[in-house]
Parts: sequence; structure tokens; C-alpha cells
Amino acid sequence: MSKRLCKFDRREIRHTLGEIHHLVSAPKFLCLSCARSANQLSSLCKPVELPTPIQQVALAEKPPSQLNMMMSVWDKKALKQLKKQHKDKKARKQIKKLIRQQKQLRKESGKIQKRLEKIAC
Repeated sequence: MSKRLCKFDRREIRHTLGEIHHLVSAPKFLCLSCARSANQLSSLCKPVELPTPIQQVALAEKPPSQLNMMMSVWDKKALKQLKKQHKDKKARKQIKKLIRQQKQLRKESGKIQKRLEKIAC
């Protein structure tokens, strides 16, 4: 499934319930934006890996102040990585747009040159 969980509407959810159940049965990732969980990274808009049970036990043994500090560092790293991915994606999109515009301009200039050649002859 290529569509993200938050993009489904009610009718689509009814039709793809089996696939959705498979995605959320053993979640490994959590979305920072919409708080949905899934076992595939590509199914969420801003995914962050959930801690494993061993990590959870280790986190539970630490005092709350250390927990908050660790979670904030973890979130900061994830957010920084997501922002970088977003910037890269945005830059690629802009480059594609410029290439399309360049092709269009070449087409138009070719048409204009043909018209000028007809007039000059």
C-alpha cells in the first residue's frame, strides 16, 4: 500500500480494512503528526521508531527527568532528520519544475523561430 494512513477517507477504510489491520497489528513506528501507528515506515506522514520492549524497560528504570531529556533528544534527532528529508524532497521538486519550464520554453522558442523563418522567406 503506497498511501499513508492519514490520507484514507471513510469509504477507503471500509474497503481496505484487511490491509490496514495488517499494517497496524504489530506497530514499530509512530507518527509525530497524527499519532497513528504502523509497522511500515512508508505508511505514516512523520514516522518515528517506537522503542523496543528492552529499551522500554531501560527507560522505566531511569528517573523521570532523565526520561524527559532522552525523549526530547530522541524527538529532536527525528525531527531534524525529517526536516532534512523534507528539504531534499522540496529541492528535487523545484528542480523538476524548472526542467519542465525549460522544455516548454524550448518548444515555444522553436515555434517562434519557425514562424520567423516563414516570414523571412
